[in-house]
Amino acid sequence: MSRNVAPASPGLTPASAPLLPCQPLFLLAGLWAALVPLVWLLPAGWLPERGIWHARELLLGMAGAAAGGYLLTSLPAWTQGQLAPLRVTAGAVLLWGLARGAAGLELMAVLPAGGRITGLANALYFLFVAMVVAVPLARTGVAGRGWLTAGLMLAAAAGAGLSGFGYGPAAALLLPFTLLLAHVGGRAVPAFTGVWLSRISAAAAPPQLLAPVPLLPVIAAAGLLEWSGRLVAAGWLWLAAAGLVLVRLPSWKTFRTFRYPALFWLHIAYAWLPAACLLQALALWRPDLIDPASARHALTMGAMGGMMMTVMLRPAMRRHDRRLLMTPLMTAALMLVQISALLRVLAAGIAFDGAVKAAALAWVLAWACFTCAFWPAVSGPVPRPAFSARLE
Repeated sequence: MSRNVAPASPGLTPASAPLLPCQPLFLLAGLWAALVPLVWLLPAGWLPERGIWHARELLLGMAGAAAGGYLLTSLPAWTQGQLAPLRVTAGAVLLWGLARGAAGLELMAVLPAGGRITGLANALYFLFVAMVVAVPLARTGVAGRGWLTAGLMLAAAAGAGLSGFGYGPAAALLLPFTLLLAHVGGRAVPAFTGVWLSRISAAAAPPQLLAPVPLLPVIAAAGLLEWSGRLVAAGWLWLAAAGLVLVRLPSWKTFRTFRYPALFWLHIAYAWLPAACLLQALALWRPDLIDPASARHALTMGAMGGMMMTVMLRPAMRRHDRRLLMTPLMTAALMLVQISALLRVLAAGIAFDGAVKAAALAWVLAWACFTCAFWPAVSGPVPRPAFSARLE
């Protein structure tokens, strides 16, 4: 990866610099997030498998593009290396696009063995991202979070491939993304908050970065136990995961970030994680009281949707006086995601069909707003580093 690259220097993207991976991949993630739910507008007889298809595409398609864009763009900061060459960005976009094309043909039942082809195409995309992350880490001998994210991408590749051949429940695909959310969000939110608190108050105590007990093994064990059918034990571990997140939150000083919307929305999104873990535990124990689908949507729409959108908007935010400034369109997008998640989680307790449709509409509008708000980051200069707290 040493040829045809630009130095990872701070400041705005020069016109001659290669496209950052997050620029096209975040745009594609936003477009796909807005388009996928539209399958519910088509007659049910046309698309009998649309429920499974839409869940898989929002994970492997939307979240996959978001994860790839974030990891490939963040890699130079981990390795102190150079920006990804254009061929890496092009390769990721091409493989992602091939997988989405296969998924579309599978949905329309015009592709023989469509599920297997889609599964293999998805696996190739995640394998590509994992290798692009892992090879520079191995060359530079860097240890730390980069290896974990590469491993999670390998797990996503395996899950995508196996699901295409009918092995394992669709819910198993959620686990690598849940771990990625807990890992990246659990470090980014307190890190950004610490920078902000130190700026407004020199005496502010730093946020607690790590949980007393490592969170990721607990979540991984909960997901694997649930997958194996040990629902009671899995419920206890989901409850423990919720507690491990909650015990850290008081030191994060969430309410003090209200004056800084770009940071406050990260706190709101991450707060969905303990709520989703708690709902997941209750849904495993008492599915007659807590709808399992509602618990999953608390995680996918609330935590993942909110966190991904907030992080993905950062390269498009204007920087002034070491602060990230949000536009009204960005605020509208983030509000709509939260409304969508609340409606979907509460749908089982109210007029279900109407609430689900309203949640889907809010979701589509949210990501349409995101796409419009993010467009300047694709067509114009992008601050570098794109995600660092140092330039806030």
